[in-house]
Amino acid sequence: MVIYKVDRLSRSLLDFSRILELFEMHHVSFVSVTQLFNTANSMGRLMLNVLLSFAQFEREIILERTWDKIAAARRKGTWVGGMPLLGYDVDPKGSKLVVNKLEAKRICSIFDLYLNHRSLISVIAELDQRQWNHNVWTTRSGTERGGKPFTKASLHKLLTNVTYIGKVRYKSEVHDGAHAAIIDTEVWQRVQSTIPRNGRTGGVEVRDKFGAMLKGLLRCASCDAGMTPSHATKGGATDDGAPGANPSDQLLTPREQCRVIQMLVEWVDYDGNKGTLAVTFHPEGIRNIGDEVAVCEEANKGELVLCQPLKFGLNCNCICTTDFQSVGGNLCRRTGSPSYPKIEP
Repeated sequence: MVIYKVDRLSRSLLDFSRILELFEMHHVSFVSVTQLFNTANSMGRLMLNVLLSFAQFEREIILERTWDKIAAARRKGTWVGGMPLLGYDVDPKGSKLVVNKLEAKRICSIFDLYLNHRSLISVIAELDQRQWNHNVWTTRSGTERGGKPFTKASLHKLLTNVTYIGKVRYKSEVHDGAHAAIIDTEVWQRVQSTIPRNGRTGGVEVRDKFGAMLKGLLRCASCDAGMTPSHATKGGATDDGAPGANPSDQLLTPREQCRVIQMLVEWVDYDGNKGTLAVTFHPEGIRNIGDEVAVCEEANKGELVLCQPLKFGLNCNCICTTDFQSVGGNLCRRTGSPSYPKIEP
């Protein structure tokens, strides 16, 4: 094998030693055109190792200088390259982002949609219906990229990107950017405070197609294993073994129904051999629900009240079906007539 310089083959001492070992196994010799050394003796191998050590040192120095330059540019708030963001165009002069007015309106609408739905999946469905995709750009080589539909990961990345509030991020550091902001800081902070809660609760809707509200609570007493819902389909009809819908269930959303069950029931043991069912309730379950009902009763006066449970939408999901309009923080104002469901222990 003929090479121009030793460092053209590799600038890693470890990698080169492995390549050299592979060459020896297959009886392959290599020659450098501009560097004279003989690997047949110890002095030649020493010179080879010295040359490779300097080559590796040079590579690491170049890498450190490159990262230092990128870090300095980020701290100045300049654009250092990469894929163009939706809502911005790259300045032809370089090192700066320019707001794309048409795409900026779309970015504002996406943030508003999330604040309304409080669910990534619901926002993605709305974006698909509007046929809003990622921006499309053309590389210097003429290749067209982008234009794909939004996913949960890409939407989450967009909603948490500090670039839209006029900032730039470098590792764990956030600095003021040289570009204009698209999203107001207050709106961005509201989205950031909602996203972690969205991940823990699963969003607005309950992802339970069978309506099994005891999922995760019901266990088999014989084998001490959790029980999962199932269904059978016959003649186009689906039988999941559940009784008919209770009219009182319509008073609460599916999310609230599951939340109430979780507050009341600690676990359920079913013994198939004996045909018995044992339900263990939370000691403070009834009291906690009573506290929430008391909060709703205070809202009858039309005064501002503190919203105790989590809010999954624009309206407060209290135990009652009264609509509460959020007025900032955890404060809500009643906007409808209360209707309390009947709760039996």
